[in-house]
Amino acid sequence: LNHQKALARLKGQNLDILRTIATVQDKTKAQQRLKKSRDALYLIKWRKRWLKSDKGRSIAKYRRYPSKEAPKLYKDRVKAFCSALIYLRTEKIGLQAFLSKMRVPGYESPICQDCQQEEETVQHFLYKCPMWESFRDILGPYREKSLEDTLNTREGSKKAVEFLWATKRLDQFRSISLDCLQEKVRVRS
Repeated sequence: LNHQKALARLKGQNLDILRTIATVQDKTKAQQRLKKSRDALYLIKWRKRWLKSDKGRSIAKYRRYPSKEAPKLYKDRVKAFCSALIYLRTEKIGLQAFLSKMRVPGYESPICQDCQQEEETVQHFLYKCPMWESFRDILGPYREKSLEDTLNTREGSKKAVEFLWATKRLDQFRSISLDCLQEKVRVRS
């Protein structure tokens, strides 16, 4: 009842207030549309720059553009695991091909020192080098999949990092046990 009385009083005197509210709402909507347009414009500009750039090309083969999906690969995983996965995905890893490309002394050739068959890339290390054949069962079904399919999924990336750890191919991971690969358990209070 009080509500109805207040409305009756406002009807005559508050048409200006209603117009003001409508104007403010229109301005807010216009600002929101402007922000969306601006964001879209900058996204287009950024994507063009991203595609022309040489940076990030090794990671772009997994996803053409950075997305919200990639962080899910790292969520609730220990730091050492995330580091290993980043090395594998970016191919900036202590394998012969990368070290040779970076002109690290003592690594003049990109050819795999274990098999002497081809460049020691992440692809070669995970799937081809006969030196590591006995460890490939760790990859499970990802043994038959592409590098992109393996490193672009949560389960596949876990298998690839387990493989890297088990082979002890990289010195920086020799002191870390496979138990460290267990995902962090969140405690909710």
